[in-house]
Amino acid sequence: CEIALVTIGYAVGPQIITRYMDGLSGTGVVAAAFTLVAAAYAGPAAVQLGHVSPHGSAITAVIALGVVCTAFAFPVFFTLIREVGPIRATVVTYINPAVAVLAGVLVLGEPFGASAAAGFALVIAGSFFSTRRRTPGVEADVALAAEGDAAAGPPTVAPTRVERVAR
Repeated sequence: CEIALVTIGYAVGPQIITRYMDGLSGTGVVAAAFTLVAAAYAGPAAVQLGHVSPHGSAITAVIALGVVCTAFAFPVFFTLIREVGPIRATVVTYINPAVAVLAGVLVLGEPFGASAAAGFALVIAGSFFSTRRRTPGVEADVALAAEGDAAAGPPTVAPTRVERVAR
């Protein structure tokens, strides 16, 4: 359930930020988001308090991930959202699993099989297709529809590319 919520959050979050929080500081938005997450996890953490004792290396890893991957990366991510838009910015999250697999192979000596290779190919292909520019014909149709015909009054349905060429 938690993984599904995180996945939905990564998909919807950049669009919410772009639409409702465009003028706000990325640091402030991150601070508010993590305060809400900490409040949500406080109850389950309190129930487990005293039952589970993490090793010192686990605590160090959590602190390092919090500083590097959260305190530094999230403000950069919000800047990326402002620069390239929410759809293109989320491509970073598609690449995360591929980086994790690669780190497992290089650092932990995990095997790299055919399914991992196929996954890499799908990640790269999906990233490419979700970030590529539209074809010039489509952009021209969109621009023509947005401009409308000043002489005809309010904008109407723009003619298709074939109809414009036929004129």
